[in-house]
Amino acid sequence: MLCKYTKKHSGFTFMEMFVVLLIITLAAIFAWPKLYHAVMMSRFTTLQPLVRRISDAQENFYWRNGRYSSKRDGLPLQSNQKESEEITISFSDKPDYAYVMASHEKVPNAYYVTFLQRSPNFPGNIHCEAKTDDKDAMWLCEEGMIGEKLEQASLMGEGYTSFILSGSPTAGWIATDYQGSSNVALNHGDSCASGGTGGCNSVVADDHSTCTVDGSGSGCNDSTFSNGSTCDTQTGKGAGCKNSSFTNSTCNSNTQGSCSHSDFSASSCYAYGGNNSCGDGSTFTDDSTCYGNSTASNRAGTACGNSEYKDSSCYNTSKGGYACGASIYDHSTCYGNQSGGCGGASTYKNNSICYGNGKTACDKSTFESGSVCQANVKGACTQNTFKDDAYCEGEYCPAGTPKQEGGTWQPCPNAGNSGKTC
Repeated sequence: MLCKYTKKHSGFTFMEMFVVLLIITLAAIFAWPKLYHAVMMSRFTTLQPLVRRISDAQENFYWRNGRYSSKRDGLPLQSNQKESEEITISFSDKPDYAYVMASHEKVPNAYYVTFLQRSPNFPGNIHCEAKTDDKDAMWLCEEGMIGEKLEQASLMGEGYTSFILSGSPTAGWIATDYQGSSNVALNHGDSCASGGTGGCNSVVADDHSTCTVDGSGSGCNDSTFSNGSTCDTQTGKGAGCKNSSFTNSTCNSNTQGSCSHSDFSASSCYAYGGNNSCGDGSTFTDDSTCYGNSTASNRAGTACGNSEYKDSSCYNTSKGGYACGASIYDHSTCYGNQSGGCGGASTYKNNSICYGNGKTACDKSTFESGSVCQANVKGACTQNTFKDDAYCEGEYCPAGTPKQEGGTWQPCPNAGNSGKTC
């Protein structure tokens, strides 16, 4: 019987090889992120002991000198404690933040930060900071290092996120500097700066935060300022800081028309910018103050003017006078320290006072309900209307104006051209 012998070929078929390669490729694709993250973690954790040694050296330096060192060379570090060339160390002895920061060249956009024990903010805390749009860096700080995301800003600035690794998340605050961003909340010293085309509008500024306007544009409008915050307009042609509210805060009006149409409560407005600055429809209440400080030679008529004051004050120190004019004063005070100030069709009621310390100051106005025009120089308190127990007080009250005790002021005997009345 003849048997047919068939030779079997050994090895893989093309399809089998393709399946094996596909499996290896898929395994590599899924395993690579984990491997890469493991390598990142290994490199990043090498920063910890070095930062700890430098932090300890800083604390030792403070114990000996009463301050932290501002130079790396001044720290007592042993020569065998030097880091590799792939590691960068930086540290700060700034008044608000004292820290040691480290980064690894092969772990981009991630920073390991230890705040020193006497840092005003976050004393003793350890943070990890990551570039917000870098997924690997964010993974490293949040999942790899098991960090808790902080609401506060990052030491690295806008575009970075800070995570706390140990310590208290409420032990401090890092201010953020926003550039032209509108509709943002500013807290704990944050700032927003508007450029030449405007910006930083509709911000809510709290706790000593700042909104700054470039003079060539208009920004920081329609905003709210509270608890020691400031709106500051720079020199130039633009306005800014308009249509806003201020509570226990300040507006510095360095441009014409800035800080106008606003509400001030227990706040101050400094009208350096001339016409319309700090005025033109503003209201001042609860011991607020407007300072008409314009040095413009024109009338600066509505600096702190065309406004309403209740339990508040206005000071006219503008070169051209006429500041604080055309306003309503309710149980309030106006200081006419230059010609024309505090007058111009103003109304004083409910025991308000106008101090006429400049020629024509407190003039052409109405005084009622026990209000007083105090004529301290010749020419003050002229052309006024007095009613409802209002009166003029001082050596230079115009003849015919009412006295507090009744009767009217008349030229003093032998007064000559002095303008004094009795």
